Amino acid sequence: ATVNVITSHEQHQVAAVGFEASVCRREDSMCAISLAIGGQIVVPDASKDARYSDNPFVRGPLGDVRFYAAQPLLTPDGFAIGTLCIFDTEPRELDEAQKSALLTMADRIVDILELSRRTRALNDSLVRMEEMRDELVRSNEHLAAFAGQVSHDLRNPLSTVAMSLYLLQEELEDEDEDEATGALTVERALRGTRRMQSLIED
Repeated sequence: ATVNVITSHEQHQVAAVGFEASVCRREDSMCAISLAIGGQIVVPDASKDARYSDNPFVRGPLGDVRFYAAQPLLTPDGFAIGTLCIFDTEPRELDEAQKSALLTMADRIVDILELSRRTRALNDSLVRMEEMRDELVRSNEHLAAFAGQVSHDLRNPLSTVAMSLYLLQEELEDEDEDEATGALTVERALRGTRRMQSLIED
């Protein structure tokens, strides 16, 4: 028995029982013929079946297969990726229970392959998410450093402006009432610096 994955050029026996798994050309593959036919194939004696009798797995160079049965491995979207294949060097038959078991096993093989594929996809997604998280942490650190630098750079001149306005305000308070307009202007400027200070802190 073997699980075959069929590519455009080769047949890969990815799991095998009773013999060593190998790789062969697609044109030499009995299972590639079965995929082209479609559905479950059961051949009691491949040497007497016109579809397989000239195949190198039947006529000698690669094997001496007589009994042959194959069930396509169909993905959930209906794409045939290979076969579950059983064979023997002697002619045989399958009863209905055995044919049903072959179908069930092929479906479970596809379930395992799909689970493996989805697990790899999830692992890839997790790796990408971890990379994005790390990049976000680096970005936030850079942003915090940038905000700190900008805040520092803005705070210094603002402090100078505010200090100068406070000194000017004190001088104007000592002046005549004619200077009231100047004091109001200074007060508005001080309120502006306080608002700007609040924005910088935020």
